[in-house]
Amino acid sequence: ASLEVSSKLTSHHAQLEKYGPPNQQSLSRRGHLNKRLQFVECKDGNDEEVCIDYNDANGNHQALCIENIYIRTWTSIDNNKLSCSSDTAYIQGGDLHTGVNTYYDDDEHPAEVYQLQTFLSEQMVENNFYKHNITKELHDYRNTERIKYCFTPGSNLKITAYAVAINFDPKAGNDKGTPVLIASSG
Repeated sequence: ASLEVSSKLTSHHAQLEKYGPPNQQSLSRRGHLNKRLQFVECKDGNDEEVCIDYNDANGNHQALCIENIYIRTWTSIDNNKLSCSSDTAYIQGGDLHTGVNTYYDDDEHPAEVYQLQTFLSEQMVENNFYKHNITKELHDYRNTERIKYCFTPGSNLKITAYAVAINFDPKAGNDKGTPVLIASSG
């Protein structure tokens, strides 16, 4: 399945018609052309990974296929109720960047939801409306701080959300970062 870094839920074909070929594309975000498209092809039929997008240490949009062991997954409860992930820490501290994506239709299509939020130690640190993904930089994250992600669907679709934290260690030499495991909650 293709992953689109966007703030609008549209098909790949519709985006090509509206914005041109991928190397020239920008996405409309509330009428402003300011984001580029990225398409990541995860292996078809691989239920062991999910495509998630986030901003890297340089503020560039990235999209990666992330193994399930690094991902928090949860599903919408009701179209007007807040649905949240577990409220747990990650095992590694440092410069973390989180990414949350929402999908519907068996994870085939990005789903724009009414509201997406990120909480750090019970304090809201990111809040966006009418998006299918959000990303948050957490500099100097301590692995004792709990992180929770929430969304309000705003529709009657069954929405599934996926969240990941990516660590950026300049010594590692990996500018896309490394996924971080979730700490056990018990």
